[in-house]
Amino acid sequence: MYTEIRSVLKPELKEYKDILKDVQWEDHFHDNMHYQSANVTVPLTEFPNSRQSFFVKLPAKIGTLHRHSDSPGNSYIIPIKTNKNRISYWYLDGDTYQTRSTCLKVGKVYSADRTLEHEASNTGKTDSIHLVVKIPT
Repeated sequence: MYTEIRSVLKPELKEYKDILKDVQWEDHFHDNMHYQSANVTVPLTEFPNSRQSFFVKLPAKIGTLHRHSDSPGNSYIIPIKTNKNRISYWYLDGDTYQTRSTCLKVGKVYSADRTLEHEASNTGKTDSIHLVVKIPT
């Protein structure tokens, strides 16, 4: 589940897009997963204390991120490119998703409790790319 925190400043959004130009994508195309990831290897101006930062790309029409949960810690999500058909599902208890999140806004910073089970899909006509930033607690 996402909570909008604030807007990204224009210089930082430009920084993220510039970093994105040079990343090396790792493919995750097997079973029920169809996504790409890329580690960010330079310090981020807006998040100097980040533990780990990476981009997640869900390709147009086929993008899927399998159901999983992540290790504890503060996580921030910054949509760089998205569309209305990029959907996240959050499972609060059991097998039925409790929350469906659609179309996060480019240029916004969201917090997320990624310890909850979640998955995502992109059936839109364009790729969806989010920057994920993990901050130590």
